[in-house]
Amino acid sequence: MRRSRWYYPLAIAALALLIWWVYDALSGVAQTGMQRAALPEGWMLIRPPHETAALALDGAQVLAGGRDGLVAIDQDTGALLGPPPDAPGLRYVRDLLLDTRGRLWVAHARGVTVREGGRWQDCPAVRDLVPGPATALCEDARGRIWVGGAAQGVGVLDAGSRRPPEGDPPPLAEVEAILATRDGSIWIGMGGPTGGGLARLRGGSWRVYTTQDGLPHNSVRDLIEDRSGGIWVATGFSSRGGVARLRDGRWTALTSDDGLPEGSMRSVFEDRDGRIWLGSEYYGMVILDGEQVITLTPREGLAGWETKEIVQEASGRLWLGTEDGITRIEQPPGRLPGAAAGGAG
Repeated sequence: MRRSRWYYPLAIAALALLIWWVYDALSGVAQTGMQRAALPEGWMLIRPPHETAALALDGAQVLAGGRDGLVAIDQDTGALLGPPPDAPGLRYVRDLLLDTRGRLWVAHARGVTVREGGRWQDCPAVRDLVPGPATALCEDARGRIWVGGAAQGVGVLDAGSRRPPEGDPPPLAEVEAILATRDGSIWIGMGGPTGGGLARLRGGSWRVYTTQDGLPHNSVRDLIEDRSGGIWVATGFSSRGGVARLRDGRWTALTSDDGLPEGSMRSVFEDRDGRIWLGSEYYGMVILDGEQVITLTPREGLAGWETKEIVQEASGRLWLGTEDGITRIEQPPGRLPGAAAGGAG
């Protein structure tokens, strides 16, 4: 039987493809082994899940949410346990909240779902106030649940009723973060690269902060209140951004000129020892420890370059959710993980 003139080129191409596939697979295994071997003592990489935008401590488990839904992880072993029992299929989880009543709130692509007493139910009433995907959750001192949306709107759930925020709120769109502070204020960070800004509700009155007031960028990505009552704001879009701190009525901005990575800052967190962790969108993380700036990237063991969420157990153990998995760090009191260090600019 005479072979087609295309037989040999196709056979050679197939063989080359097979050789490349085997080489790539073996190379990946080798690189994974090298990466794991290079991890600092007490560090663990957990994949899957991969893209992780939200974390919550739930008893002996850590709940992780992201593009592919919600999963539980054993705190002690780091073993993936799968979706929580009877949890509905959820996609693009953006925020998680365990409230003071023990309810778990999940902000995701279809809205908000809550788990109470082992039962899961959607909150269709939220969609009237916050159309589209839900992106941010917060519980205030009165036990009210605040919900922010990806498109527009902020809603308040209060004792089973729903309503818009009090007072005469400014336009609230592309909400990335909501924070209730100890003085009774509600802060709402908006991530729009052109609109954006930081809105504050206090005593029934609203005020909006922008770059004119001291923010490095109008796109607000994350918010915390530190132990001294200062407000930290992570801002930025693409190649521009930084972090701002409001204390005693004055804003202080930190950017790449002060030792931070270039571009947008994605997250901010204060650990139990008072260190401030700042996750950039593209270039890893920095830790502000007094006058020292500590840099962490995948070269030091992070799962990814963009840290989107951080939680800390009472023991000091840290969980960092990134665009490519989770880093778990055993954090001895008063000690930092191995990292490259540099002075503040």
